Amino acid sequence: MKNILESINQNKIIAVVRHKNYEEAKKMCLGCIEGGIKIIEITLTVNNAFELISEMVNLFPEIIFGAGTILTLADAKQEIKNGAEFLISSNTNLEILNWTAENQHLYIPGVMTINEIEFARSKGSQIQKLFPGDVLKPGFVKSVLAPMPDVKLIPSGGVDIKNAKEWLNNGVFAISVGGNLVGKINETINQDEVKQRSIKFLEAIN
Repeated sequence: MKNILESINQNKIIAVVRHKNYEEAKKMCLGCIEGGIKIIEITLTVNNAFELISEMVNLFPEIIFGAGTILTLADAKQEIKNGAEFLISSNTNLEILNWTAENQHLYIPGVMTINEIEFARSKGSQIQKLFPGDVLKPGFVKSVLAPMPDVKLIPSGGVDIKNAKEWLNNGVFAISVGGNLVGKINETINQDEVKQRSIKFLEAIN
């Protein structure tokens, strides 16, 4: 778990693959990898998401693949079985949090308020997903970190190439980027465009 956390922090960006079609989601993954992205979250909105996780893990063992948005313990267990190295939710699910802590898997629960951040941390969460990022804005993180400097947050929602560096400069642990990087949930995906956007995102944050 420690190595995964370090990798997330070092690479600074998680690409979120969210598409209804298996092959289009696969193109999203491949474009990200070709563009240099090292950490990818595959969401359960993808048809046969469990199989896609398994396929990608087997094809690219050097890439860290995670799964979201995990809502049940059953889904969490299945994703870990299929090779996911971290799990993400938009809320804090105590059943998942307890199980992942007991079994030493990385779970990143969703939070929106200081109370929710501290509640998740009090239950053993090491890192939280700040959602929705387009509502909270980068300045929120700076305000939270002033009295709570050891908090680790990953904003999701509304992160784009123009504000990615601002999020990082305000102290987030990493950023999570979906449609602004990989494309929209229902559109036909151009793999090369995803590759080029990935390259530009990495240039923007480094």
